[in-house]
Amino acid sequence: MRPDPEETLRQFRREAEAREETRSPDSLSAIIDGCKEVADSASVHSTDIWDLVQVLPVYRREDVEEFAARCLPEFREHTCYTRNAGLYLSALVNRIGRPGEVFTLRLPYSGKQKLDSIGNYLDGPTLLVYGHVGACLGFGMRSGLLRLQGAAGDSAGMGMHGGVLEIDGTVRKGLGEVMQGGIIRLRGRARGWVAKNARAGKIDIEGFYRALANDSNHYHHSQTFPISSKVTITHNGKQVWPR
Repeated sequence: MRPDPEETLRQFRREAEAREETRSPDSLSAIIDGCKEVADSASVHSTDIWDLVQVLPVYRREDVEEFAARCLPEFREHTCYTRNAGLYLSALVNRIGRPGEVFTLRLPYSGKQKLDSIGNYLDGPTLLVYGHVGACLGFGMRSGLLRLQGAAGDSAGMGMHGGVLEIDGTVRKGLGEVMQGGIIRLRGRARGWVAKNARAGKIDIEGFYRALANDSNHYHHSQTFPISSKVTITHNGKQVWPR
């Protein structure tokens, strides 16, 4: 028997109302205050940031999206903005993100101050990111989809275990470094070596790339780095590794 559409809609409304009732009225303020605690600390570890996020009052996906779009600019002058704010934003998503839930992060333009570690350890949700980011995009991803409409810095997809990472812009060196699994789709340019010490997974490149990490003929390399035969790399649909 097919579910009654009206009953499904009523159930959805009841669940939405329940989430709204449990949300703290000061949830966005608490998120801002939490970022203040970590934005200037050079010694804070990612696990410290995760522990902090775990004790924040209940918040919603909309709070995270508003924080990214409207509140992040006030932290630009803080000492460790690029590293810690990126880790903090990723932890906010990871705490409440459910499989298939879509988060849309519209990152403010901040010149050379691009957030590192966006999508760290993503596990389940879909994360749509608009804007340029720094290093370690999608580091250690487990599952879900991370799609970037913008450019990324070094080591995008580093240490991925699963999930799908899609990048529409240019990336710097280290794409797929020590990758353990998952899929990377690059629709822009890879400006440095690709797949350094990668052990498994798949990388699809549609734009230009300089070299694979094991290419001894590339003039930038003083040494080469292994790529496992369990890694598949394609360029414009043609397999370039394993050869």
